[in-house]
Amino acid sequence: VATFREALELRRDGINGRIIVFSDCAPWTSEKAALCRRERLEPVLSEVLSLLEFQKTTRGDIEAHIEVNTGMNRMGIPADSLSLVRFIPKSVFTHLADADNPKAKLTRQQIKNFEDVASWARSKYPRADLHFANSSTLWNAKQYPLLKQMSVVRPGLSLYGVRPFDGTQDRGLKRVMEFSLPVLNRVYLESGDQVGYGGTYTCRKKSGEWVSILGGGYADGVFRSL
Repeated sequence: VATFREALELRRDGINGRIIVFSDCAPWTSEKAALCRRERLEPVLSEVLSLLEFQKTTRGDIEAHIEVNTGMNRMGIPADSLSLVRFIPKSVFTHLADADNPKAKLTRQQIKNFEDVASWARSKYPRADLHFANSSTLWNAKQYPLLKQMSVVRPGLSLYGVRPFDGTQDRGLKRVMEFSLPVLNRVYLESGDQVGYGGTYTCRKKSGEWVSILGGGYADGVFRSL
């Protein structure tokens, strides 16, 4: 899950299995440590200060994961700081910035960097899982030989039945969600009439046209720019 709140919702719903929290662990605090102990949650450590604080506030009683920055430069512990790790991680992983394009310079460099990280992890933590594959990586699996050495994959978008990038086949995916809105009103536009904030649409039809007003906006996840 992304946040501790989501993890707690799952626990309240009776989910008793392992739960990994990816994006809510920085900055690390003693309160988060207590929460992980109580709810049996596995945090992801993705920046150096949180790693150091985690090691101060835990006694080896919380299983945790390490994200390594191999070039996406968003989250992840720099590879040259991995020597600071003082516990046995449950997994070591990275995230690709452009997995849609296996031959891109950035992708090739990230894979090379993670090969070095994986070699380090296998020698130091042989039981730790290794992973880097998101949905796009899985769709391009033949272009990623390193994938055969990994023990975990992380499909995200494809779990919802969505192709990870344009120009590829569904491969049996079935979309699990739909987005529907009620029609609140219908308005007839004469030629030249405008509609919406800023009048961004102008009726060009001499005969006029009908438009429907839908009950949804940015509070529902619809970008105003649309």
